[in-house]
Amino acid sequence: MTWRVACQRGRAWPGHLAGKEGHLVGKEGHLAGKEGHLAGKEEHLAGKEGHLAGKEGHLAGKEGHLAGKEERLAGKEERLAGKEGHLAGKEGHLAGKEEHLAGKEGHLAGKEGHLAGKEGHLAGKEGHLAGKEGHLAGKEEHLAGKEGRLAGKDGHLPSSPAHRDRCLAYASGMAPPILEHVQANGLRFAYFEEGQGPLVLLLHGFPDTPQTWDVVRPALAAAGYRAVTPFTRGYAPTEVPAEEAYDADTLGRDAVALIAALGEEKAFLVGHDWGASAAYSAAGLAPERLRMLVTVAIPHPASILPTPGALWAARHFFTLSRPGAAARIRAGNYEHIDELVQRWSPAWKVPPGETDAVKEAFRVPGCLEAALGYYRALRPRPPVGQRGKLRVPAAAFAGTSDILPPSAYERARSRYSDRYEVVTMPGGHFMHREHPEIFVRELLRVLGQGRAGAGAP
Repeated sequence: MTWRVACQRGRAWPGHLAGKEGHLVGKEGHLAGKEGHLAGKEEHLAGKEGHLAGKEGHLAGKEGHLAGKEERLAGKEERLAGKEGHLAGKEGHLAGKEEHLAGKEGHLAGKEGHLAGKEGHLAGKEGHLAGKEGHLAGKEEHLAGKEGRLAGKDGHLPSSPAHRDRCLAYASGMAPPILEHVQANGLRFAYFEEGQGPLVLLLHGFPDTPQTWDVVRPALAAAGYRAVTPFTRGYAPTEVPAEEAYDADTLGRDAVALIAALGEEKAFLVGHDWGASAAYSAAGLAPERLRMLVTVAIPHPASILPTPGALWAARHFFTLSRPGAAARIRAGNYEHIDELVQRWSPAWKVPPGETDAVKEAFRVPGCLEAALGYYRALRPRPPVGQRGKLRVPAAAFAGTSDILPPSAYERARSRYSDRYEVVTMPGGHFMHREHPEIFVRELLRVLGQGRAGAGAP
């Protein structure tokens, strides 16, 4: 190697080394840059994750906020509902207080009227008893003579002393009949009786008493019948039952028990209004005890259609069955009785004093509540005694101006398997009081047909 070459090589080596070092330094810088780049990426990813976590937290916060809103709204609705319930309760409480006060006023008015009535009644009884003593003293000789005449004519007198006295009184033209009592179906019944012959048991309705038959009873007696008109269950002076039992079948069993208690096997059964309902049940429960069924102003209950007109006409069934009805009637001094009579017989000029007897009965404690019990006992489905076809001869009296028209009675024909006649006559619900001559004539006619058909003496 020549010196020149060596020198040249010697001059190139240091530069070569310096280049290598620079290259290594560049590599290290490049690696450091890569590491920084990777660290930046990691920080970027970490930032993204934090951002996503923030978003999720934000959404969770929104959901919580909405849930809170819903809970607050639900709470508000509950508070409003509670307020409405509280207000409704206050209104009910106030209404109850008003009814209670009205009941108290009616009770006080009823007590005052009852006391006044008792004073007048006692004063009247004293005068009546004084008059009866003189009257009875004068009649004793007359009755003794009549007894001998009747015994000579018939060969005997009725075995019952009370019945004998009634017959003698009737033969001598004495009136009115005396009030009598009999035990039947667990109650003590009061009743009036006139005449001799086949028994005709006549049941009154509401608002009424046996005085509703005051024209009919003597007419039947004169025609050869034994006419009995009881005060029905709960109507003073008949006993009020210890437990409330006023359904139609119980009333029907009363009628059947009365027939037996009066010493008869069978009877012609006549019923008006609730008395008709009782008669329908009696005919269904014990047809063998009836010679004939005669109903007045009520078609067979199972045949009545609940039309809007019929429901309006029978709206008293609702008002009279409501709590406090008795107190309201007393508070009005029983004027509602007159309103009902006039409503049900719109063409009748009701005579003064027509409703005095029933008002006097209703003033007896417990009687008005008992009478309204008939309405409380009514159910939508007919009772057992009124579900089947009736197997006795029957006649139904229909008034042309009653709340149910005669067509309602014609529609009831399917409820009878024996003879059935609809007797249409003028008048309303109380047709037998409005037109007594027509009613008595038609009643005697249908009873005569039944008597002939049954072979009754």
